Amino acid sequence: RSGLAALQGTIGAHRPATPATGEAEKGADFAASLGDAIAAADRDHKSAEEGVRELAAGKGDIVETMIGITRSELSLGFVVQLRNRALEAYQEIMRLPL
Repeated sequence: RSGLAALQGTIGAHRPATPATGEAEKGADFAASLGDAIAAADRDHKSAEEGVRELAAGKGDIVETMIGITRSELSLGFVVQLRNRALEAYQEIMRLPL
């Protein structure tokens, strides 16, 4: 049950808390959210690596290590999806006739 709560916390951490009102605020909010998502993915990856190292040394817990690896995979997948959607939006804008 603690593993499920940890995964839900990771997913919830990537959602913006409140919507921005102005256009400039929306751009800044998106940039901040993207930066936060990348930083969270990096933290999760480093944590998973540390768990694997501890497990290889015989000190870690297999369940916690697998939860860390899954959290890392989910975080990376989230960042990749953000990148893909931003790229699609950019390509759509570039296709608009002037």
